Amino acid sequence: MFNSQLVEGGSEIRTFTIANLGLVALNLTNAPKIQISGDTADFTVNQTATTSSVAPSLSTTFDITFDPASAGDKAATITIVNDDTDYGDGLLERPYVFTVTGIGLSGIKTWDGEGGSPYSWSTGANWEGDSPPGDGEALVFAGTQGSANSNDFSGYAFAGFTFSNTVGAFTLSGNAVDLTGHIVNDSANGQVVNLA
Repeated sequence: MFNSQLVEGGSEIRTFTIANLGLVALNLTNAPKIQISGDTADFTVNQTATTSSVAPSLSTTFDITFDPASAGDKAATITIVNDDTDYGDGLLERPYVFTVTGIGLSGIKTWDGEGGSPYSWSTGANWEGDSPPGDGEALVFAGTQGSANSNDFSGYAFAGFTFSNTVGAFTLSGNAVDLTGHIVNDSANGQVVNLA
């Protein structure tokens, strides 16, 4: 649900709304009103603006911040205990529960292809900063050079691949990787990922 964020300096805030569509007040009956469990070092709830009672046709909000403390997949469970009885059985409705997720990234390396042929991933000059990516980093493919390149690392895991909006069609080939994140194509061009 949250975008991937760097462990060092990355964070994202999302606002959630609790709307009362009923005919009587909706009361949030626990303290704190919004409870969080799971990866609480990575997700925090700000409920200073959240009211305990929501009148019919009104709403209240709370914020959740994703600020990963370490790399990897993260998840937290959000629980909102309330007195909603919309099932028609006169019993209190179960708490409203949902899960938030995000991915913590240890770092990002950006391909520029300036190291020249053979356009291998271990050639530092093919990456911004002239050093190759490390295990666990997210890779961004940018620029116009070396669009056909090869992963010559063995046993590496990467936190995701992103093709920037400025690139043409890339073909990634070479050794297999463990991908712990997503492949994102911000380019208008199709991309080929053939790592086996």
